[in-house]
Amino acid sequence: MVNVESELLLYAPHCQGLLRRPELEVALDLFATGGLRGARRLRPSGSRPFQMAWQVVASPLVHTAVTLVFDLRPDAPTVDYSFSVPSYRLVQWLMDRRRSSDPAEGLDDLPDSFWHWLIVGDEPAAIAA
Repeated sequence: MVNVESELLLYAPHCQGLLRRPELEVALDLFATGGLRGARRLRPSGSRPFQMAWQVVASPLVHTAVTLVFDLRPDAPTVDYSFSVPSYRLVQWLMDRRRSSDPAEGLDDLPDSFWHWLIVGDEPAAIAA
């Protein structure tokens, strides 16, 4: 088993760990759970709930399998996406997630860079360590 400091040392060079250690620690804790319930904010209003699950891996460069599921309506089938990304990229997105403004709701949204990548397929800009 990898301890917290070892994980930080592994992921820090890929995730601005020296500059954003608190966010990295929280993101690694969330990464270790293997999933996230969230809601994609829609414009001009509203949101679309989703569930995201991933395979927890031990190294930032190892690809993790991810499944993203949207429940559109109770009477409609779910919309599922499956993909694989290096685990450090998923950790970056978890670091940048937007916290819900309603604590009772408790649903976070992933950053626009994730949604852009998912929809358009553009690779996120490299981040200097």
